[in-house]
Amino acid sequence: MSFKLTIPQAEEKTLDIVVDIGECLFVLGANGSGKSSFMHKFYSVNFDNSIRISAHRQTWFASNAVTLSPEQKRATEHNMHNTDRDPESRWKDNYSAQRASIAIYDLIDAENVRARSIARAVDNDDINLARELSQKDAPIKIINNLLRLSNIPVEISVRKNEQVVASKSGCAPYSIAELSDGERNAVLIASKILTAEVGTLILIDEPERHLHRSIISPLLNLLFEQRPDCAFIISTHEVMLPLDNPTASTLLVRDCIYTGTSVSEWDADLIGPECNIDDDLKEEILGARRKILFIEGVEQSLDKSLYSLIFKNVSVIAKSSCRDVEHAVSGIRESSDFHWLNVFGIVDNDRRTQSDIDYLKEKGVYAISEYSVESIYYHPDIQRRVAERHETLTGENASVQLLEAKSAAIDAITPHIQRLSEKA
Repeated sequence: MSFKLTIPQAEEKTLDIVVDIGECLFVLGANGSGKSSFMHKFYSVNFDNSIRISAHRQTWFASNAVTLSPEQKRATEHNMHNTDRDPESRWKDNYSAQRASIAIYDLIDAENVRARSIARAVDNDDINLARELSQKDAPIKIINNLLRLSNIPVEISVRKNEQVVASKSGCAPYSIAELSDGERNAVLIASKILTAEVGTLILIDEPERHLHRSIISPLLNLLFEQRPDCAFIISTHEVMLPLDNPTASTLLVRDCIYTGTSVSEWDADLIGPECNIDDDLKEEILGARRKILFIEGVEQSLDKSLYSLIFKNVSVIAKSSCRDVEHAVSGIRESSDFHWLNVFGIVDNDRRTQSDIDYLKEKGVYAISEYSVESIYYHPDIQRRVAERHETLTGENASVQLLEAKSAAIDAITPHIQRLSEKA
């Protein structure tokens, strides 16, 4: 079973996205890039077999017990499901409190259904069936295992009057309504996924809002393993979440264009799980623009600031050495997954031979004409750009700054004319 969506792109192009049962797609992008609109559209198109988990919205419990009758639960769930198709559901949720209540209902109901099935088998004197049914863990037991493996030292259980309680490190039980935001979020996500019907498309919005990556990443991975009979789409700002799931695909959403209240065009690219570059390079690409420039140096070096000033609307990424720049450029250019990227490198001249310069150029790496990048710090064009940037930050006139800088440079060099001339 597959879930499909075709999204419009620039120049009347389209991008076909298919998520099969057992597969996972991460939707990665900054605020305002169109992630929520994409998630809403995917949900609407695959409405009949989809559920949404808005992990970043209300996560508190009004009660730790079932507060809905079966009929109320069915009616509320039906209304919620239909309301989630409304475009306003991207930013408004009229059922936030009921979602938590339904999660508790499903959790207890799954526990009761399991117990009744085992009891029925025993009543029918079918001990083998009873043993077989008992081998399948109840969702609450699975959740407790997942919480423990995800570094959350909390255990939940069902007590008298169908109340769900929590305990931590052997302490006395307390209401799950008293759990921390992150702990409640983890329980809600796990409950919703573990009780979903077979063949469901599960869309999760920004699960990292309440949980640190060290928790949400293993939790999601363990839930994916528990539900290979479902498909998952996760919207996130966290670059590392897709990297922690090497078998998942990633949709990079950079921007979108609205026509009225609806998105008419997305600027997005799809990276498949078969990507054959190392994780460090992939991490740098996931947060980058389509044009990438690799340079020598480190993140805090003047080189990066300088090249970022010259090459606007380009992601400048510092690599330690010329060899690292060459490998990064070659690795991306040789990968068919990144055909939509324009990748280049710039390195210092370092008195390279012409044959070496030509060899690098063939690979997309360009050596500057000067010995090193420091040689162009005082080029008039660079000075002008620095002054203009400084003016935008401080309000000081760029032309005045340039004149003052030139005067200060002449004053500084004057006492050393003889020594510098002899050295030259």
